[in-house]
Amino acid sequence: MKNKSKLDEIKNNFMLFTDPMDIISQLVDIGKKAHNLNEEQKNTDNIIDGCTSKAWLVISQLDKNCYAIKTDSDSHIVSGLLYLLSLAIANESKEFIDKLDPIMILNLVGLDGHITSQRTNGFISAVETLKKRII
Repeated sequence: MKNKSKLDEIKNNFMLFTDPMDIISQLVDIGKKAHNLNEEQKNTDNIIDGCTSKAWLVISQLDKNCYAIKTDSDSHIVSGLLYLLSLAIANESKEFIDKLDPIMILNLVGLDGHITSQRTNGFISAVETLKKRII
């Protein structure tokens, strides 16, 4: 896994916070800076179904078997979550992405049980949408 060190870095940054509200606040701060799509890219082809908020996902195939994504949402929390997803899969293979566990990513940053079920389900939908759209 190419991004193990990146995931470890994300985990270590979030481990600094002991209060779940601080973790969520950090996620919101990340989300405020993580609006990566222009208005043209925010279209129905790129929408993530299953999110309560409006959220979009654009996939780039970097080479024969490596991918990256750009994301955006009208919610800062969702934008933050999607940014973490983009870090987790950057330059990874379809095989890696197919095995990706969205709950593991939430657990990694300490969000397990601390965000609403709607946000959790939306994040799971984003990962499933990514898996379906990769060729």
